Amino acid sequence: MSKKILSIYSSSHPLIQIWVSHICYTQILDYEIIKVITNISHWLLFETTRKSIFISNLYIKQFHCTAKIKLFPRTLSHIIISDFQLMHIIGKDILLLVPKCTLHSVHIYKYNNQLEINTMFQKTFKSISLDNPVIIFEQYLDINRIILLIDSIIKYIKSIKQIKICCIISSTDALQFINQNYSDIKIYTAKIINNDEYKYINPFWKVIYKDQIN
Repeated sequence: MSKKILSIYSSSHPLIQIWVSHICYTQILDYEIIKVITNISHWLLFETTRKSIFISNLYIKQFHCTAKIKLFPRTLSHIIISDFQLMHIIGKDILLLVPKCTLHSVHIYKYNNQLEINTMFQKTFKSISLDNPVIIFEQYLDINRIILLIDSIIKYIKSIKQIKICCIISSTDALQFINQNYSDIKIYTAKIINNDEYKYINPFWKVIYKDQIN
């Protein structure tokens, strides 16, 4: 039986590549970096959800014709999980792109040389519907962080196939690890780098996870 290959969606759009290059390798002001993160995040969310947001048709009979109006469903569409910093940047606009979604901020911290997840996140997740798609949104796809998040989530959902990962940057090592252990998860990323490239990324990028990435 052949091994399943991980589904990875990476953008070759010139605008996305320019944005990623600016945020990673050039010295720009903080507010400009935040603007770029927002733009890239919107594109990633659009690509991740465009095939899984279903709309309903409402038909209204008029005198000469029947009008068809498209509506979003009343039920919850997606569950989006991200860290506090990234959610603060993109959270206010997510509902415009992904209607009927719920947002959950997660805090991952190091305790006794091990990564831990905040207990409030665990309590909140217990109340989430088992059937909805789950999007994990990360700036940098770190193996240790993503293992902790996936293992925390799969206890409360029906299938690991419900999970999708969005990340602005992903390392080849992290992608290989996910392919070996969670091959049913789809990944949407703006840029794939080798692990050695991480040390050349703009220092602003590192500050988010400076105590969490080895």
